Amino acid sequence: MRKIDLHIHTSCSDGIFSVEEVLDLAEKYEYDEIAITDHDTIEGYKKAREIMKVKKYGFKLIPGVEISCSQKNQDVHMLAYYFDTKDQRLLGLLNSIQNGR
Repeated sequence: MRKIDLHIHTSCSDGIFSVEEVLDLAEKYEYDEIAITDHDTIEGYKKAREIMKVKKYGFKLIPGVEISCSQKNQDVHMLAYYFDTKDQRLLGLLNSIQNGR
């Protein structure tokens, strides 16, 4: 059975571990795939990609983000995966959400 975690936060949002610590823990516990889904930012994912260019890990990193939304005056957090990490519309939306806090 494959070991996968698709909802991980780093210190780039409200997580307690740095990006590198998350990667090292995923390796230690032998995950096959992970997604860093920080709140309204893909900085953790981007840092992870840079680290993984230098340090080799045995798992796949999936692009992810947790987007803060509201529906009928209720806070909703939507998880998104496998998007274009250079899409200016998405990056603009995430920036707007961050600035609106």
